[in-house]
Order: sequence, then C-alpha cells, then structure tokens
Amino acid sequence: YETRMVKVVNRIKTVFPNAGIVLIGISDRAGNQNGKILTIPAIARMRKAQIKIAQRTQIAYWDLFEAMGGENSIVKFAEAKPPLAAKDFTHLTFLGGRRLAKKLADALLFERTRYDKKPDS
Repeated sequence: YETRMVKVVNRIKTVFPNAGIVLIGISDRAGNQNGKILTIPAIARMRKAQIKIAQRTQIAYWDLFEAMGGENSIVKFAEAKPPLAAKDFTHLTFLGGRRLAKKLADALLFERTRYDKKPDS
C-alpha cells in the first residue's frame, strides 16, 4: 500500500506541480472482538502507513481518526443522538460527515492564517 501510494502521490505532483496536496487519513472503524465492539487492529497499521506516505512525499496529512476522537470513536458516533455514524461502525451519517467536514475546513483555515502570518509569506 505504502509503496503504491507514494507512486500515486508523486504522479499527482508531477501532473499538478503547483497543487497543494492533503492526505486525509483513515477514519475509525470498529468490529466485534471477543464480544466487544472495538476499533479494528488494521486502523493503526493504516494510519502509520499514511503518515509515512505524507512524510516521504512531503505533503500535508490530516488525521481523521484523531479528529473523530481516536480509539473507538466510531462507536460513540453511532451511539450519539442523533447518530453520527451507522450501526455498521464503518460509515458516517450525513450529520457525522458534516461535522468532520467542518473540522477539516477549520483546520485548513487555521493553517492558512498561520501561513499568512509568517514574515516571509
């Protein structure tokens, strides 16, 4: 995954040399583990790979998993009133997607403001 994604990012950078690229990390996802609904183990491995991809290709990375609240956050999303995720513990509802989209927009605007304040910008 990591090797292929580095190639994909580098190809995008070649085709669109002036574009800023943000890799949005994997969301939380949960499954039944010994009778408990918990974040699936593959999430941690995928996040590590995505962070490495962003570092290797020098692109921005936004941690969706952390923005959701980290470990087992999809369970809290699914149990929220109104629900922010489906009971499959994988998919967001429209409201959950909207909430996370706002967090992403706020993060991008924050970084833009920080960038604009730099003396050499």
